Amino acid sequence: MQDNLGVIIFGVSAIAILVVAIRQNLFQDVNDMVTALRVGRHNVEYQFSPDRRRPLVIMDKEFGLRQLHPVFFNTFDKEDWQEFWDIIYGVHPLISFKNEKIPVADRNYSITEIQMVLIERYPEGFSGFGQEHWKTFWKEVFGIIDYKIQVPGLDQRIESQKDKSDRRLDKKIKKDDQKISATVSQAKREIGE
Repeated sequence: MQDNLGVIIFGVSAIAILVVAIRQNLFQDVNDMVTALRVGRHNVEYQFSPDRRRPLVIMDKEFGLRQLHPVFFNTFDKEDWQEFWDIIYGVHPLISFKNEKIPVADRNYSITEIQMVLIERYPEGFSGFGQEHWKTFWKEVFGIIDYKIQVPGLDQRIESQKDKSDRRLDKKIKKDDQKISATVSQAKREIGE
C-alpha cells in the first residue's frame, strides 16, 4: 500500500511538473505567435508607407549621377539602375530579434548602411569616395542643388550658397537617419522586444 502511495505521489508530481512545463511552453508559443503577427503587420504597413520613398521621376537624378561619375554610371543598364535605386529606396528585412521564432522586420537602410552597401556592391565606383565625394553624391541623389557656377567677383556669395546647400544636405541626412532610427525603436516597442 505504501509502495502504491509513493508511486501515486510520484505520478501526481510528475504530471504537475509536466502540466506546468507544457503550460509555460504553450504561453511562450502563443506569445511568439502574437509577436510574429505584430512583425507581419509592421512589415505590411512599412511596405505601404516606408520612411524613404523612391521619387516618381528619377531620370534627372540618373542624368546627374552620370555627369558626376561618367566612367562608372555610364556603364549602368536598366537592371543596374533598378538594383542601385533599390539599395537607396528599397525596403529590406533588417530588424532582427533575439527570439529566432520571430521573423525579421522591414525598414530602409540608413545613410551609413547605404554607403557601406554601395562600397561593397560597387567597389569600382565607390571605394575611393571621400567625405566631399559623398556630399556631392547625396546632393545629387536627394536633389539638393549645389551652386557650381563660377562668376568672377562672386566667390563669397558662391561659398555662402555652398554652405547653405551643405547645411540643407546635413539636415536632410540627419532627418532621414532619425526617421529610420525611430522606425526601429517603434517596431521594437510595438512588437515587445
